[in-house]
Amino acid sequence: MNFSYSDFEKTLKALTAAYHAKQPIEFGEAWQAGVMDHIKKLRPLKTDTSIVVFSNKFMWRFVPATCILILTMSFVLMIGVFEPEYELTKIFLNDPVGYTVTQLWGV
Repeated sequence: MNFSYSDFEKTLKALTAAYHAKQPIEFGEAWQAGVMDHIKKLRPLKTDTSIVVFSNKFMWRFVPATCILILTMSFVLMIGVFEPEYELTKIFLNDPVGYTVTQLWGV
């Protein structure tokens, strides 16, 4: 909704006049109950049915398995069972052409 400058000035003048009027506002007996009933009847502004909401619910099922996998891999790498630098160096020194082809073509 776009407002023009004249609409903005009209709104500003009305709000300024209302602010400077300083007239006491009188509320009825049940104004608070009426406001609360109105708030209860309001619906949510926007319901989010996107794929992100689905993935959040679905993703939490895999969190424990991911944590176990991270702990297992950390333990294996910590005790030195798998040393990737050593393995890559051994492959490169034994067959440098095969290593280069493997890296270039992803074979």
